[in-house]
Amino acid sequence: MSSFHATNPNPFSLTPDTPSHTATDIDDFSKTETAAVSYLQAMAAQLNTSPCKKYPTTSSLAKGEIFNPSGKLPTVCYTTAVKTDKESLTAFIVAEKREENDEQINANHIVRLEVTKLPFPENGDEPEYDREFFNSIITKTMSPEVSIVASVPCKIRKKEVKSNRIRGFKWGLVVLTKVTTNETRVQFYSRFDICGGMKLSDKLTKISDDLALEFASRPTGWQEHFQVICSKIS
Repeated sequence: MSSFHATNPNPFSLTPDTPSHTATDIDDFSKTETAAVSYLQAMAAQLNTSPCKKYPTTSSLAKGEIFNPSGKLPTVCYTTAVKTDKESLTAFIVAEKREENDEQINANHIVRLEVTKLPFPENGDEPEYDREFFNSIITKTMSPEVSIVASVPCKIRKKEVKSNRIRGFKWGLVVLTKVTTNETRVQFYSRFDICGGMKLSDKLTKISDDLALEFASRPTGWQEHFQVICSKIS
């Protein structure tokens, strides 16, 4: 069984047993946003105060840690530095996976549907259903030096899953800390569940782990993007 699957999905996820909440005014949105950010901060705090193992990183400049409690989804922390200011990096992270169907809830909250196509099996097996992730993307300034980007399964909108897809779940908390005017420290805490509470088959194990590593390693892409910009300027 993959280390990125748990039989008891995270309680903040939207499952068939947990109907979505439809917000009716800005106060409802604010409560939902606060709950989402608090949940992810608790997720990060648990990793920071627990015994962790090293996690593979796609960059030698990054540090990876994983907290893997028995029977629960593991949490990964991917830490690195990006050569740009905090505000530019925050804007880039939010826009990086922008979709045409993004719904702007308010200035700091977007609802986004992402679809991940799974590779067609080469051994003649039946193809796996593609996965979709329906998330709220929330930004918040914690102080002049620290901002966050939070991503959680959406609870303020309900969206039916297409018959040829399975709803997966992913959680992410990006903590951006100003180092200098041109450098930002990034800590990316993440959890990933490709199956959305469904049983994970053996043939999905490698796919699940590869996708979880790709998700956890997003800061490397941000790093590379701004390195290219810096090289063009210099």
